[in-house]
This record gives sequence, C-alpha cells and structure tokens, in this order.
Amino acid sequence: MSVVAGLNDRKRPFSLLRLTGVQLGTLRRIIALETAVPLLVSAVVATTSGFLAAKLFLKSQQNYSLQPPGVEYYVTVLAGLAVSLGVIALTLPLLKRITGPETARNE
Repeated sequence: MSVVAGLNDRKRPFSLLRLTGVQLGTLRRIIALETAVPLLVSAVVATTSGFLAAKLFLKSQQNYSLQPPGVEYYVTVLAGLAVSLGVIALTLPLLKRITGPETARNE
C-alpha cells in the first residue's frame, strides 16, 4: 500500500518527468529500486540480527550451540519476500495511468 501512496503523492512530479522525456521504464525501475532495495536490506539485517541474538542467548543461558533451521524456514522467508516483491510489481502498471499529461497541468 505504501507504494501506491508514494505514487499518488508524486504523480505530478512523475508526470512532469514523463513530459520532459523520461521513459516509463526508467520511472518503473526507480520505483522498483526505491521499494525493493530497502525491503531486501531490512530482511537481511533482521534475519542476521535474529540469528545472532539467538546464538548469543543460547550460548550464554543454555550453553547450547545454534543449529541451522530447516528447509521450511528458508522456504517461508523466500515465499514472503516473493509475495512482497510481487505486490510491488503489481503496482507498477498504475504508474502509466497516473502520469499522463493531464496530471502535470496547473489548476
């Protein structure tokens, strides 16, 4: 939903960019990068910090070593990321509709 809200907030600037000759594909890549990169970086940071916290806890409190999770864990994480990236991809066709020349007009 935040992707759609971001597009609606910036539809006039994106329309002006399209009027100046920026290709629609370039705008789509910009939107994809500004939404997908933070998603992927935060997923890596969250996963790494979770494993680190679990390892430190198990070592200090239980004197156990951390065992790697099963395949189900990785499938679940990758499925969640795929769904999130799919939602981002589904919002990209909206860019063509909201960046027409009529949006760039002053009212």
